[in-house]
Amino acid sequence: RRLLIQGVMHLLAAPLLFAFLGRPAVGVLGLAIFMHGFFRALGSVNELPLLCDLLPPHRRGTAIGMMNAMNTFIGGAGVLLSGLLMGRAGLREIFVGLAGVVLLAAVLSLIGYRWVLPKDLARKQQQVSAT
Repeated sequence: RRLLIQGVMHLLAAPLLFAFLGRPAVGVLGLAIFMHGFFRALGSVNELPLLCDLLPPHRRGTAIGMMNAMNTFIGGAGVLLSGLLMGRAGLREIFVGLAGVVLLAAVLSLIGYRWVLPKDLARKQQQVSAT
């Protein structure tokens, strides 16, 4: 259920950034950002165990290294893109766009949980049974 938890946590995190659409008090924005980070973190803790569930031991290090590299690259690209967009859009629009990206991640995680993960787990079980 790791991928399901990840998808649900992202679904809970995404709408919190829509707080930027209004003009709430600073405390409300702070709480929304905190809760967004909290829910995303609860979902993200399932990434490495899920990799270990799916991959054989000799491939895990490479997969974790590639995942860390992509996280770093995407994080840097996000900061760069946000900086470039600040001239055209405000911080409010950037956070709302981020909510859309998190929502997309949630949908993809839930699609993976429903249709892709069962096949991967069955294939791994067959490989374990064959050895």
